[in-house]
Amino acid sequence: MLKSAKFTLAVSIVLVTVTTGCSVSQKLSKKFTQNPSTLALANHLKQKNAKMYGTFWCVACQGQKKGLGKQAVSQINYIECDPTGKNPQLDLCRKANVTSYPTWEIDGKFFCVGGCSLERLAEESGYQGDRNFGQ
Repeated sequence: MLKSAKFTLAVSIVLVTVTTGCSVSQKLSKKFTQNPSTLALANHLKQKNAKMYGTFWCVACQGQKKGLGKQAVSQINYIECDPTGKNPQLDLCRKANVTSYPTWEIDGKFFCVGGCSLERLAEESGYQGDRNFGQ
């Protein structure tokens, strides 16, 4: 009878572990899935040759990137303005006279100094797609 109880306990532990692991995995999968509207906006910004000027240490820049999501950020033309940052482009920052971060540029117009909502980025860039950015 003792062997049967040990076996039942072992099976129960395995089932709980597998079930919990699956639910955590599904939650993580949803958390890291890129929002289609945000990705479409990023592709639109890329087509418009939009530029985001920023620095690696800028909290507002990090927030702007987080709002866009990792996959969308990879589509953005990001210009690092700190000489100690990765791939700094100081000449572009100076030429654009950027002094606050992030600053966005589209068609020679500068806006969203200090960051802005995705809705505002969509508005400023003329994005006409789905704006369900909150998902």
